[in-house]
Amino acid sequence: MIGLISEGTAFDVVPQDVAPQATVSIDELLKTAFAARPDLRAVEIKIEAAGERVGWEKSKVYNFIAIIDGKDKGEDFITIGPGFQVEIPIFNQNNGRIARAKAELEQAARQYEVVRQNIMLQVREAHAQYVSAHEEFGLWHDEIVPSMERADEQAQRSYEAGDVSYLLVLEVRQRLFEARLRQTELAAQLRRTAAQLNYSIGTKMI
Repeated sequence: MIGLISEGTAFDVVPQDVAPQATVSIDELLKTAFAARPDLRAVEIKIEAAGERVGWEKSKVYNFIAIIDGKDKGEDFITIGPGFQVEIPIFNQNNGRIARAKAELEQAARQYEVVRQNIMLQVREAHAQYVSAHEEFGLWHDEIVPSMERADEQAQRSYEAGDVSYLLVLEVRQRLFEARLRQTELAAQLRRTAAQLNYSIGTKMI
């Protein structure tokens, strides 16, 4: 009735292998996120546009962004925010336009810093959840489930030798099935945390 051929319809459910825990450091993940996240790039474009209206060259805009990242320091500063300063060119005319462009530049700088801090927080939280999920899955995959499988085999042999009743075999097998179910749930959780980590980075790293 559903269009299946009557022969050869049997199928098996094969669990997908879980990849080993990634060895990429948190610093590498953050570096990739800063380069890949479109929301951070969008604010960079706003800074570039504001810098152009102020009269900056491209190189000075890039230095400005580097200072926000905490990688550079200079002299002859004008304060942009708490702990942040940058050089602004001095113009002798059209002060209103320059003041507005400067305000837009300061606003874009603060927005950039907020977005960057949010990315750091998201990546660190997602990475911590991924590591925790991988450790819990590894415990069940490497220790708990194998021990339950050995107990099941031992119970089966004991039953065949007439040492125990089949009720004990059923009880041990039920615990094994429950352990395998828990392992499957943890594998799904691990994949979700890996997907969330990749999402927070802005590209697939795990």
